[in-house]
Order: sequence, then C-alpha cells, then structure tokens
Amino acid sequence: MRERSRSDAGAPFDPDAPLQLPLPFTSHARARVRQRAYRERDVALIIQYGRPTQDGHLLLRKDVEQLRRELKRLLDRLDHLAGSAVFSGDDGSVLSVYRPAKAKRRRMTRGAA
Repeated sequence: MRERSRSDAGAPFDPDAPLQLPLPFTSHARARVRQRAYRERDVALIIQYGRPTQDGHLLLRKDVEQLRRELKRLLDRLDHLAGSAVFSGDDGSVLSVYRPAKAKRRRMTRGAA
C-alpha cells in the first residue's frame, strides 16, 4: 500500500499505485465499516490518498481537490494523445510514434487484444 509522509501529502496522483486488498481488519473495525456504510475499498482509498496522522489517515477535501486537478491534467493530456500510436520492437524498445490515418487505425485495431 502506498503510504505518504506528511511532507508528501501533496504528492502527484499515481494511477499505478495498487490498492492492496484485502486489508487486515480487526473485528471491531469490520463492524464499524458495516455500521457506517463504508466499503473495504473506501478504507483503502482513504489510506492511499489521505494524509498520515498520529492516529491513522485522514482524507481532506483539499486532498480530493488536488487529486481532481491532477486527474483533469491527465485526462486533458490523454485527450490530446488520442489516436496516437507507439510502435515497439520485440524487446520493448520504442521504434516510432505518430498519428496514423483513420484507415490505418482501423487496420491496427482489428484482431487486437
């Protein structure tokens, strides 16, 4: 699980940071999760994107707003890159990058997994 230090509270969004499920819950914590209508994944998100405190983790509105801005930048960049292609060799090295014509994109996606 990705844990951030207090100085790291403004760290950029990492889409590759895995949510490690299942989390180890005490029977008390499991009861509170059910009572308060949380899900196990909600707890993992609070730990991953909240800020560490003396008692655990706290997800503040400003943490969510920062994440929203970072995700928007990522989505804007992906919008800009839509339709682009990267060709790679058998060893994974990048051979070329460009924006293929629509017909070429259709051929490329036929039979692609």
